[in-house]
Amino acid sequence: MTITNSDRAAWAEAAIDAFRAVCPTDAEDAPGDLVTDILHYVRRECGVADLQAWLAARLAMHDMEVSEDPEDDDEEEVSIWQLAEDKDYGEQAGWFILTSPDGEIEQDGGPWQTEAEAEQYAIRKGWRVVPLDAGA
Repeated sequence: MTITNSDRAAWAEAAIDAFRAVCPTDAEDAPGDLVTDILHYVRRECGVADLQAWLAARLAMHDMEVSEDPEDDDEEEVSIWQLAEDKDYGEQAGWFILTSPDGEIEQDGGPWQTEAEAEQYAIRKGWRVVPLDAGA
């Protein structure tokens, strides 16, 4: 089985979900909070003194994985759509969903209370967020 960057992103999503189950943080801050806590861990438990160099090595590995994964060349594009303040949407009126750029196909996940949460979900899925087509 070939491991793709979508697989890696799904693993990260599972880690973030597990982190949020034990650490009170919101969806927008969770990825950054987890990375920060991992830095504390590698410094204290792994004896890494030079966190800058350690992070640089992780970034280099990320860049290498992106360049080697052809899947990253054709990211799915999605747009963020805000549900109307309409009684038909009930409690989710004004929330955000992800759609195809033409607004015709709703993507999985959501809805989310904030646009930032919708965008973070798209990024974790490996999707590129683009503006909604003007004609939609």
